[in-house]
Amino acid sequence: MTRYVYDFDEPADGGRDLLGGKGIGLAEMTQLGIPVPAGFTITTEACVAYMDADKRFPDGLDDQLADALAELEEHAGRKLGDPDDPLLVSVRSGARESMPGMMDTILNLGLNDESVKGRVVDGKPVRKAAIPLRQAGEERATVEGELDVFGDFTDGLLSLNAKIPDASVRVLQLPSKKLPGLDPNPDVLLVHPGERAHPPGKEPDEVEREIEAQRTANFRLHAKLDIEHLYVAAEDFEFPVESHLAFDYDAQHPDQPTADGTIVVPQGSFSALGRRFVIDHAKITETGGDLTDPELDIRARFESAKATVNIVISGTAKDPQIDLTSNPPMDQDAIAFFLATGRIEGRATQNGGGVDLSGAASSVLGSLLFGQLRKTLASVLPVDVLTIETQGTGVAQASVGKYIGDRIFIGYRQRLTPAPNENTVEGRLEYEISKSLTAEATVGDLSSEVSILYTHDF
Repeated sequence: MTRYVYDFDEPADGGRDLLGGKGIGLAEMTQLGIPVPAGFTITTEACVAYMDADKRFPDGLDDQLADALAELEEHAGRKLGDPDDPLLVSVRSGARESMPGMMDTILNLGLNDESVKGRVVDGKPVRKAAIPLRQAGEERATVEGELDVFGDFTDGLLSLNAKIPDASVRVLQLPSKKLPGLDPNPDVLLVHPGERAHPPGKEPDEVEREIEAQRTANFRLHAKLDIEHLYVAAEDFEFPVESHLAFDYDAQHPDQPTADGTIVVPQGSFSALGRRFVIDHAKITETGGDLTDPELDIRARFESAKATVNIVISGTAKDPQIDLTSNPPMDQDAIAFFLATGRIEGRATQNGGGVDLSGAASSVLGSLLFGQLRKTLASVLPVDVLTIETQGTGVAQASVGKYIGDRIFIGYRQRLTPAPNENTVEGRLEYEISKSLTAEATVGDLSSEVSILYTHDF
């Protein structure tokens, strides 16, 4: 009988032609001793036999799958579909040859309404909580291209050389909201009598085991990535990328990965606040220090019938320096006012408070630029709050507000893009009765209301 299923740790004579690209990669890494989760591969011959038999499983495949699953359950100490402590697996597609754009993946197979009640992590039941969900099969991006990877694993050191000769990434949908960070605050520790201080959610013995595992870990990674041409595009940005980077990681210092090299964008464009900016040149340089704080050298411009604005971003990602110049010449305050409003005639001179333009740009360059405008406009506009929200390629709504003393706030909002059951124009008055009690009154063209709000900090 034909063999259709192989465990990752089983040698197979057919190589890539039999196991496919992902299957042979997992088998080779497992047999080299690299820590890979247990699993098995259904061969490409099973797929061919399935198609030849008019989409019916070939004889013997069901039994081989049952045997392989039973071995996987025994190795994991869990059973698929078990309502008390279920085994969850992922299913990934593979092929003999590279097939750009094929990203079919099923995650958490085995999780259902019953088995989710028994989910246990490290011997503890998972407590109930809201989780974000995505529709299965929802297409967020398409990826096409070629990736060449060569490497070696010796004495705990994984050396990789990766090269992308040509590829493209098209982002079809950008996330509408950012999820909050899930990393615990390292400055928060719990102290109980008779125990060592430990982070929330972990017991002292868990912390000690993690420290010992980190101290004795010998896994290291040295990787080189060369990107000759990568085209990246989405609704509000598009540009080619060239890069030559080297990465280093040491499991004994997992929070200190380093990189050295450059990422270059020779040209491109991005949108922010409903305006299209041209990227003349952008270079990001990793110097072997903080991975999240590379050096920046970015030059972009915005052109309109009224003026041309040139933007130069230097410094580092955590401390960017942004310089704005224009033709005809304007000072930085006037340029910021022009980019935010589209107007160059007239300007306000009274000091304001904070300015919120956080919704103006979803691209990285747009966020950097309008972060600077937020600071600059604070001294230009005669209001304490200015909020401009965009939708698609235009401005959806704008609102302004002014504080009178410490307790009274007066605001006005106008929607430029109509929305069902929402006021197009709206006035707002807030009065802080006490630290926890606030009165609010709203008057609009569709509805008006008065509210009393009580808040309490826990």
